[in-house]
Amino acid sequence: FGVLSAASAQEKPFNRLYGAFNITSGGAPNLNFSSKDFANRSFGVEIGYRFTPSFTLFALTTADINLLNCTTTKNFNETGTVGLGAAYAFNIGKNSYIEPVISCATTYLKTDFNYLTPKFEVRWGVNPSSGKGLLSPYVGLGLQYIHPYNNPNTPNMLMSYATLGFKLF
Repeated sequence: FGVLSAASAQEKPFNRLYGAFNITSGGAPNLNFSSKDFANRSFGVEIGYRFTPSFTLFALTTADINLLNCTTTKNFNETGTVGLGAAYAFNIGKNSYIEPVISCATTYLKTDFNYLTPKFEVRWGVNPSSGKGLLSPYVGLGLQYIHPYNNPNTPNMLMSYATLGFKLF
């Protein structure tokens, strides 16, 4: 019991909270399994809990702008997604980390283009310089599979993307 009370006295519950904001941009230009070119821009928010200093589970939400046929007719669609994700950070030296991230989200607004989207991303970030700071910037590259479920004319797509963001807490 003494070990548990000593550990809980040192670690404050808010030290385990996790938050992140990011901007993502990507596209799937005329791939051999897709007859339409596609671009996506999104602003995302992640809120979660760090179970260990490296492992985090989080809920995510995004505001998305999708551009179908972006080289020809330019059909826009605005929607949002909600989902869940997990990340595991590997420290590289003292000041940076690499973090594989997996997540899956689905659209929640009723639009002409609703979809399920699992993602895999690798982030490289800088730890706060003092070790006690609140801000940690990162960049990431990833793959996103888009599975439309309400429009038979839109094929499944595999999209690459880049992310710029920062972690809080």
